[in-house]
This record gives sequence, C-alpha cells and structure tokens, in this order.
Amino acid sequence: MKKAWFVIIPVIIMGFVFGACGSSTRVPDKPEASNEPKEYVKVAELEGSQLSGETFTLEGGEQKIVYTVNGDWSMCAVYILKSGTDLMTDGGIPDAMTSDSGTFESISRKRAGDYYLHVSASPSCRVELYEKR
Repeated sequence: MKKAWFVIIPVIIMGFVFGACGSSTRVPDKPEASNEPKEYVKVAELEGSQLSGETFTLEGGEQKIVYTVNGDWSMCAVYILKSGTDLMTDGGIPDAMTSDSGTFESISRKRAGDYYLHVSASPSCRVELYEKR
C-alpha cells in the first residue's frame, strides 16, 4: 500500500502544477467607438456598355452604388465581383439593375476584400461606387 501512495501523490501534485500552468485567454479591450459620423468615399467608377474596371479594395463598410442610364430602351446591370473571378465563367447576380433611364441608387454590403466593377448596359451606363468609411 505504501508503494501506491508514492505513485498517487506525485500524480496529484503534477495535476495541480500543470493545471496552474494552463493557458488563459484574455479578451482584448474593444477600441473606443468613434462619435464621428462615417461618410461615403468614392472607391470606383466606370462608364460604358460591356466592360470591367480596375481592382479596388473595400473595407467592409456599407456601399452605395450610384448609376445613371440615358436614352430610351435602356438597360444597366452593375456587378461588384470578387477579384480573381470572371462573370462569364463563375456567374453572378447583379448588385444593381434597371431597365429605365435616369439616375438610381442602391445599397450593397460586401465584405472587406479586393473587388472590381463590371457593367453590362445598353446603350451605356455610368457607375460610381462609394463606401462608408
């Protein structure tokens, strides 16, 4: 029986030692919220009928699409596509679309990352993309 205590006691002590050395997770303090209102900043623009724009970076804020179509029998579809994808290969759903002439606004909520604009229009469409920052 004495031999059993020589095994049990060190195991119990090691359990306390390893338990005390365990990791603790500290939750970082949240940064103070800014009281300054966020403003829309233009991040991309494109004008044409069937074209893709340059790559731009979104920070994850709310996006506003402003698009203008002129002429009778008009149509405009605006896509905000992830960089590295292709509309014809990967497909996509328009982020904004109209079959009327005039100026329109639409809201989008894309995650932070690299994107590009693609416009499919007839006869032509002017698109400006803004993000709240």
